[in-house]
Amino acid sequence: MSKGICTATIKMNTKEVLKCINALSYFSERYVNEMTKESLAGYKKLLKDYKDIYDSMIAKEDQGVKNV
Repeated sequence: MSKGICTATIKMNTKEVLKCINALSYFSERYVNEMTKESLAGYKKLLKDYKDIYDSMIAKEDQGVKNV
């Protein structure tokens, strides 16, 4: 038997990760012309990492709902 995942906790944290994604997206698009190549690449990598984390969290949330 597998343990259930507390979906309320995951949802709360998922919302925070989504806020970070939205902020990074806005900032990197808004200030793209003012950034150096290195800093833009850093923002793009960070944004990709956050999206990967978000996708993983959503998958765990879905798994938790299925296990209930």
